[in-house]
Amino acid sequence: MKIAQKKQKDLKLSIKIHRSFMFNRRSQILFIPTSVLMLMVCSSAEAFSVPKLSQLYKGASLALITPKILAKYEPIESIRFLADRGVKAGRIPASQMLSIQNKFTSIPSGEKILLQCLKNSACKPSLALKRMTAYKNRHGHFPSPEISQMIARDDLYYKLTLKEPHLSPTQLKLKAGAVAEKVMDSNFLKSGWSKIEGEVGRNGFDGLYVKLDRYGNVKSTMIMESKYGKAQLKKTVDGATQMSQKWSLKKIDALIKKYPNDPNYRQIKAHIVKGNVKYRIYRLQANNNKLHQTIEKIIPSESNVSISKLNGGEKYQANYSQNIEIDVNSPKGSYQKALVEAYSHSL
Repeated sequence: MKIAQKKQKDLKLSIKIHRSFMFNRRSQILFIPTSVLMLMVCSSAEAFSVPKLSQLYKGASLALITPKILAKYEPIESIRFLADRGVKAGRIPASQMLSIQNKFTSIPSGEKILLQCLKNSACKPSLALKRMTAYKNRHGHFPSPEISQMIARDDLYYKLTLKEPHLSPTQLKLKAGAVAEKVMDSNFLKSGWSKIEGEVGRNGFDGLYVKLDRYGNVKSTMIMESKYGKAQLKKTVDGATQMSQKWSLKKIDALIKKYPNDPNYRQIKAHIVKGNVKYRIYRLQANNNKLHQTIEKIIPSESNVSISKLNGGEKYQANYSQNIEIDVNSPKGSYQKALVEAYSHSL
């Protein structure tokens, strides 16, 4: 009944508009009375208005909300919607909702930053605001939206940008990777392994460790790849995955060419060919003043790899339960203190 009445009302309005048009043949101009024009504008606005975000996505998971969806609405409406969802999810204290909402509204692309923060369980909206404000106070401007999202959820990214504000997202990730490599070194250089040069330009082995016999020959080889955060092993242009046999042989051949008088690299190549090499991947993440680390085993095939957990005697100190998460402000024992020192000095 209501739908029929609405159609009838729209029809009457259309007829009224049509009859109210006045046409001047001499000037070829169509005149529309102001009152009718206002009716047309109001009718069009009602007909084509976008449903409110809170109505359209009421009860929907935040996983379904994307920046593209938010772009259809005013930033303030998106932020109100997200702040309300944050309160309901226990991510934003109800007493801070208005303050957080206003602050995100004042930040460029604040709605996108808040969305990504709420989607990441490690990100705290209040802490994200604190970091972006500190960045602005240090450098005189807010970080770019992409950098803002990175520092909002990650301690290391935040600390690096405070020192170097002009880093692009790619450069920031490379810097973080270099920090992870330094901390990785701390795990092995005091446990009988020696590190030799494994880089060729900007490519190569992140960690090439050896143990020598009493005659100075390589008796054990370990090839390590360090990754920060969620970074993954990559495929090269020839289709081989990092740490695969094909990839490893290509890198060791480049090192032999670079250091033709160093016998270690030829001995390492012999170990790779025979399969007498330990392949490992080291992962590091810094969140909430804690270092999260793990070491896993890589099993290489010709062009690919598989990753598995270390068992029993294969484990390193980094795999012990008490060392998987280390408090940066209160490290325990010499091992944790050495790791935190390596982390701090690499910043």
